Amino acid sequence: MTFDQTPPSEVQPTRTEPSYKTSSVRTIRGMEARTRAKWEKDGWEFVSQNRIGPLRNELTFRRPKKKLPWYLWPAIGAFVVLIVAGFIFAGVLEGDADSASSRKTPAATASTPSFTPKPEHTTRVAPQRTAVPIPSRALSETNAAHFLAMGWEAKFSYGGTVHWIVDRITTANADGSYTFKIGATVKNQYGTDTHATIEGDVAGTDAAPTITDSILYTNDGQEVNYNG
Repeated sequence: MTFDQTPPSEVQPTRTEPSYKTSSVRTIRGMEARTRAKWEKDGWEFVSQNRIGPLRNELTFRRPKKKLPWYLWPAIGAFVVLIVAGFIFAGVLEGDADSASSRKTPAATASTPSFTPKPEHTTRVAPQRTAVPIPSRALSETNAAHFLAMGWEAKFSYGGTVHWIVDRITTANADGSYTFKIGATVKNQYGTDTHATIEGDVAGTDAAPTITDSILYTNDGQEVNYNG
């Protein structure tokens, strides 16, 4: 017979690894350091960086999830008990209704004679025609660039112009979408013009284009996310 001779002081306690919340953000190449510093200032931990296109990178961050306070657990338990009790009560009512219905069914069946009418005429059913869907028109570069420009100009609080015709670089993607780099002039609250650059992805069709991802950054270092 053997005994465990390990002193109690040498037994290592079990550590629970914290769970993390993960988030990703796309940024323009060359602006990774600024984006990373901003997220780390908000308490996020940098995890990895991946290149997702000719002009952008994707940064991944994480931070520990907040644990539910201990004083909320009794309230959650009481809520679960109420839900279970409600299901049980509903099941009892449904069972009583089924029993009452089964007791009435034989009497109703006995008093109702069975009769099957004889068809006098045969109705001919016309064959159904299946509608052939008409495919939507594919997204064109010009319409996609114009849609991106209109979307951004609607966000300029003090006015501005997107030069989507004369100052544009286009990359056509394999899935039919387009990636743009377009120049713009943006006004501030004092009416001063500031040069800016817009980068964005547009997908969909000419009938229903969609801005999937876009960002604007000015010469003085300001950044604005289209969906932000």
